[in-house]
Amino acid sequence: MLKVQNFLKNIHTHCWGVAIFSAVAGLSLNVAAAPQMLGLLASATPIPLTCKAGICSAELSAYCLQSYRYAPDIGTVYQFAATPNVTIFARDKAGKASKFNAARFATLKSLRGHSAVRVSVPERFLKKSSNATAYISIGNFVSLVPNPKPNDPHPITTAELQAYAGPLRQIAEQITGRSDRASTIVTTMNKLLNHLESNKPAEPEEAAQLWQKVINEAPTKGDAGGLQYAAKELAFCSDLSASSKTSGAAPHGMRYCLEMVHDEFAREITSKVWQGLGPGG
Repeated sequence: MLKVQNFLKNIHTHCWGVAIFSAVAGLSLNVAAAPQMLGLLASATPIPLTCKAGICSAELSAYCLQSYRYAPDIGTVYQFAATPNVTIFARDKAGKASKFNAARFATLKSLRGHSAVRVSVPERFLKKSSNATAYISIGNFVSLVPNPKPNDPHPITTAELQAYAGPLRQIAEQITGRSDRASTIVTTMNKLLNHLESNKPAEPEEAAQLWQKVINEAPTKGDAGGLQYAAKELAFCSDLSASSKTSGAAPHGMRYCLEMVHDEFAREITSKVWQGLGPGG
């Protein structure tokens, strides 16, 4: 534990040095330096992979592990920081099931800053039938590290990799593993988003049908209001997108609206992780 504390102390000092240097030199280190390492939220249930044009993909909920690095741009390529507790399941139309370690085939790209990641797998590795179904299950302690870039002036160091895929990741898991309002909302939004392929205005009854199909659970007081809030936001996003279509205004698709809700509470989770990891986290 002392090594972790010393690491954080050194990082905190380093970050202040970088900030001061950047301000004095009038330079931005964000352009070339490696972005943040990320943590993936564990999935309580397998997440469906949607297959299109030979690629099967899903959106995964994520959070930032490193406050002192900048957020990734859309499309930043990541890899698993260690052997991941991530499994892909496939079942053909005859009911025959198979499973794979995601590290063998998966491609990971940031989708919306540090709040969401898209995982993609070539369909040919998973399916022997066009009617097969595939899912991905995210376990505990999964960290992602950005792919290294040539001539990176501030790459992810070995010490960072070991810390944020090791003891600091364990601390983050203790924080994110709690069943609280924010995690319930993020998990629920993620489930809904993975069943919405396009960002179109909602059709009548679409929100209710989506909730019934994906969540199939009535909001209760036992979830600290998370499920209740998620249901309320789904109805709001549905009404907003439908009204924009009716009024002739620029369409606000239901998916885009749900993404905003997801990311708002994913950032809340990130804030809790940074607080839990302390200075330099």
